[in-house]
Amino acid sequence: MKNLIVIIFTLLFFSLANADIKKQVDNDCKELGFKVGTPELAKCKLELLILSKKMNLEQKKLDAAEAQADAAEATARATEMNAKAAESLARSSKWRNSQTLINKGQNMLSGNCTLGVNC
Repeated sequence: MKNLIVIIFTLLFFSLANADIKKQVDNDCKELGFKVGTPELAKCKLELLILSKKMNLEQKKLDAAEAQADAAEATARATEMNAKAAESLARSSKWRNSQTLINKGQNMLSGNCTLGVNC
């Protein structure tokens, strides 16, 4: 039931929007001097409607391109953060390895262990 109401509301909205566009096109052609009931007025209306549809389509393409660019930027930021995290992990691993070797060396120097036996 809720879906049906949403569908009806959407259809009503688009039909009203379409009626507004047709009314605007009609007014524009009359303002340009075309007379009511002439083939020239009908041709003007048709051409303006086609131009309006093309403009809407181009605007949708621009919106999609902007959304795609935003997504690409977000992906680039995420990739950069992943690279920084991997670099940090590599530094931590290198530090731990160095600390382990230092500790083993100190144990050998102090006589606490023998290399290859109990280190």
